[in-house]
Amino acid sequence: MLLQLVCGMTTWWERLNDPLTNISNYSAEARSWRRCAVGESSRRAPSVVVTTGGIPPEDKKLERLGVKFYNAVRTNNRPRAKQLYLMIERRVIRLMQESL
Repeated sequence: MLLQLVCGMTTWWERLNDPLTNISNYSAEARSWRRCAVGESSRRAPSVVVTTGGIPPEDKKLERLGVKFYNAVRTNNRPRAKQLYLMIERRVIRLMQESL
């Protein structure tokens, strides 16, 4: 929360680990493919997590994980959102390995 106050932006992992943050307040961001956990991954690995504009990623597994992540955020289910975030990260790593 302090990082958000100072810099105006935090990552999803920081939000999920800040006990003072009501993650459901970020439902609109979680709903956007550009700003959700999958979108965050696409900025780190654009050649692997392919999204164009506001459409879902080409990888269907990432798409399903992203939808589930949104639902966890929307319902303020922090443990499930954390679990899904890590699953998204693992999927991105797997895609990176497969692209080598």
